[in-house]
Amino acid sequence: MRVIALFGRGNVGKTHCLGHLINLMYQEMFGHGCLIEGQDKSVTFEYHGLRITICTWGDTSEDEKKNLDYISCQTPDIAIVATRTKGGTVELVRQYCERKGCSLKWVEKYVANPEDASEQEYMNHLQARQILEYIRDVIEGHLYYVDCISAIDVEGKRYHVALFGTEMTDEGFPRSFSIELNENQMHYFASEQRIKEDDFVWYHPDSNHMMRLASDAPRANELRRESQALRQELIKLEVNGDGAWAISQRKIDRVKSYHVKVGHGNCSLILIKYEIGYDLWMVDCSTYDYLTRCDYSLNLLCCLKCIAEEVGVDMKNLHVSRFMLTHTHFDHYNGLRYLMNYGVVDGNTLVYANLHYDCASAVWCDVLKRLKALSCRFVEPISDNLRQGVIRILHPECRLYKYSESVEDGVTNRVVANANNASVVYSITLDGKMMTLPGDLETVGFKEMSGHAPCQGNLSLTHYYVVSHHGSLNGHPDVMCMSKGAPNPKPLTCVSQNVKKAILMGRNGAYRGIYSPSVIDHWGNRLGVLEYTENALHYLVLDWKNDKVVIG
Repeated sequence: MRVIALFGRGNVGKTHCLGHLINLMYQEMFGHGCLIEGQDKSVTFEYHGLRITICTWGDTSEDEKKNLDYISCQTPDIAIVATRTKGGTVELVRQYCERKGCSLKWVEKYVANPEDASEQEYMNHLQARQILEYIRDVIEGHLYYVDCISAIDVEGKRYHVALFGTEMTDEGFPRSFSIELNENQMHYFASEQRIKEDDFVWYHPDSNHMMRLASDAPRANELRRESQALRQELIKLEVNGDGAWAISQRKIDRVKSYHVKVGHGNCSLILIKYEIGYDLWMVDCSTYDYLTRCDYSLNLLCCLKCIAEEVGVDMKNLHVSRFMLTHTHFDHYNGLRYLMNYGVVDGNTLVYANLHYDCASAVWCDVLKRLKALSCRFVEPISDNLRQGVIRILHPECRLYKYSESVEDGVTNRVVANANNASVVYSITLDGKMMTLPGDLETVGFKEMSGHAPCQGNLSLTHYYVVSHHGSLNGHPDVMCMSKGAPNPKPLTCVSQNVKKAILMGRNGAYRGIYSPSVIDHWGNRLGVLEYTENALHYLVLDWKNDKVVIG
């Protein structure tokens, strides 16, 4: 419950103001008012799915006690009371909210010239309308896209939920919120429907995390239509056959991977130098930490300049030939726009992205529009498309995960909880060494992967491992097939056997569960192979020739 307290000295129109508020709401719902002007009353009613209690008097402590007793009996979602400016009525409301754990908003009563009754009445009406707008804002809030839902603990009793606005700010990024919900809060207000990724919601940050489904909002429908149309058009640009997967057979002179410090997010580049020329590949790209609202594009720019110097080209001529996206969460793809702005990703870049997975966020739609304008070619990143060669895909085996299993066009759609478990696991083998990049794969995805042919045995060949899901425990599961034959089975034993370096991308404390002490203990304390991008100035450089890491 939240409490709104209208405060002011005696005889300044608090009762009249709240009376106008009641009548405005009744007029909207029932077509008529409820109170005679200036009448004191306590009322409770339903307003757009919320239970509202309004108590108009509050000049004495006795009145305030009656108000609070009445509110306790009514158990509303929003309670509105009047108080004096200070003294007993104020303390009673404050103590009540502290005791009940209620959110409390103080609203100062507008006061006009005491000799001008018409001006005071205008002020009462104006403030009543403003309080009503505030209530509507709490009820509806702003329109947000549910980008990510991640279990914070293994039992799945607490969740991290990332919300993104549907309009861009002047900086080119949407309004964003990161909230933590328990199991009981994982359903929409006034609905039994559970919150899911790719939903649109009405949310206000001052509403105790009450969310309402916004599937009928015009802007939500506009984004859904835009996303679907773009994905259908881009699917036509997917390439198949040997030509799509051909890797240069030139002799490799040096391989280095660059892992950029981008706060909470992933951004890795792999540079392959030949005797003449180079290839530059990229797996995920984030430049903006939505949790802290920090832009890390300068770090990526420093990294790209370093690579340009390494290969002896001007920055304007640097080119990413393959961009591999693990999954469509904001913290893995938002930097693509920066790369396209600089021309590093262009029409000659082969993009590995799952265009069949629903994602209707405003930023992803913007990315797709830009890729379409460049006429980029696309690869569908499923294991059937690439089981052998320099780049292999260990997960997923099917193009689409849904909330119910189905078969469409002869392709099976399996059931997973969220986009994290649909993460593409890229296995890249160069110069005799293999790097595994699992995106944000969680327990369900690891179990799905471990039971199918593309994965079995391949993970044990990993030399370099990019730690899954920013170092959270649900990205570090104890999957049985990965521990077979191990004397002391541990999480990810199969991956750990030959790892020389494990790269942890993300920011400690980004949300609860990151970094997990168990993850740090496994890769850092026990195996001693852990490197943190958080500790870099701009980026880490891993030399595949000698397993050395340099801070850039």
